[in-house]
Amino acid sequence: MGKSGAELLGVRPAGQGDPNCLWAEEKLRNQEEQYRNLIETMNEGFVVLDAAGLISYVNERFSTLTGYSRDEILGRPAEDILDDEDRKTLKAQIAGRMLGKEENYELTLVGKAGRRIHVIVSPKSVFDGEGRFKGSFAAVADVTLLKRAEEELRKSEKKLRLLSSHLLRVQEEEATRLSRELHDERGQDLTVLKYQTRFISKKLRKDQGPLKEACEELLQRLDESMEKVRRLSRELSPYAIQHLGLTASLRHLVEDFGKHTGTRISQDIENVDTLLTSEAQINLYRIFREALTNIARHSGADRVNAGIIRRDSSVSCWLEDNGKGFDLRKARAEGTAAMGIGLITMEERAKILGGTFVIQSRERAGTRISIEFPVLQEV
Repeated sequence: MGKSGAELLGVRPAGQGDPNCLWAEEKLRNQEEQYRNLIETMNEGFVVLDAAGLISYVNERFSTLTGYSRDEILGRPAEDILDDEDRKTLKAQIAGRMLGKEENYELTLVGKAGRRIHVIVSPKSVFDGEGRFKGSFAAVADVTLLKRAEEELRKSEKKLRLLSSHLLRVQEEEATRLSRELHDERGQDLTVLKYQTRFISKKLRKDQGPLKEACEELLQRLDESMEKVRRLSRELSPYAIQHLGLTASLRHLVEDFGKHTGTRISQDIENVDTLLTSEAQINLYRIFREALTNIARHSGADRVNAGIIRRDSSVSCWLEDNGKGFDLRKARAEGTAAMGIGLITMEERAKILGGTFVIQSRERAGTRISIEFPVLQEV
């Protein structure tokens, strides 16, 4: 092989050439031989650049990686095997190395046959005894397969997100249809029954007291059933958004939750109606409703704080309770069964909004859910 990387850079170890240090030179040669064997047998590529950025040494792995023989690549500028964008990256990295800055970074090598090889470069600067920059050497790890796997994973995630979005949209359409049927048809049927029962009650004679009482009891049950139908219809489809707007609907949702559960409510919900598309409004409403349902079912909380505020070009939302909380790390480790479909659906809806979904919880210390997403619509 000849010279070591340090020799190729023109750096001579202290004492080299001194007749009185022959034993030290012999020891150094043995060490260099060991280093050469190590470099030649390493799994990563190894390349040495001189101060001008010319390739002065590559190991066999680097040669195999690029498809260039050593004779074809030695003495050439390193930028010859890079595209325009990565040439800028290398130039900036070498400028940093001249100042002693060393950091791992990514490059895409262009091999002999035009094949693109994604690599991670781990560089090291070399200076002489007087502190002059003499060049650098670097280990070069091929991560092409990893990059391809990451790209395939991103494509799969995108497809899953589209599928998830489509399923939620279909679910919303079906819920809207059922809501309309409950409100318009079953609700009307109950209203007709109520009026008929009231008509019969008025026609009863005074001596038909038991029948009159039965009619009154039936009227009461019909009122209860109508209220249940209205509530179920609202839960299936937040039609109030269309009539009241998102902000008013959310405020009503939170206040209604407090009334039905006896929970003390504090809220700071700003008007965000003009900031979101109609689909985004429904998704946000669903997140809040699901979160409140979880609080009612699992938290045991007696205080809830809810908020929505705008921050520049984004919207921040939160729901926080003082309930029993849970071990979040343990729940994540156990997967879907422990986390619950509700939390997973909320997270998915937040992603559809293009935002982030964060859960913070500790046992006996309550739970906080935070959502942040970009403004999706301006007026």
